[in-house]
Amino acid sequence: MSEFQKQRALEALELMKVDGIDAFILFPGANIAYYTGFSISLSERLAAALIPVDGAPLFIVNELEAELRGQKPWFNETAV
Repeated sequence: MSEFQKQRALEALELMKVDGIDAFILFPGANIAYYTGFSISLSERLAAALIPVDGAPLFIVNELEAELRGQKPWFNETAV
């Protein structure tokens, strides 16, 4: 399933290049799941995905979420 999310994110990045946008950040909810394959609900703890046009994407999560809940998104680099 994560190949679907990766393709959607790459398509969005191509459109962003045209508009001069450097990156997009996704917060818990439908968007983060759609573009990364990591399903997480909104909570009081920070969780986000940063997907830059140039460079490696990463999740920004608290230490409790560093294992990404055993899910298999198309990238798994984390900043805790």
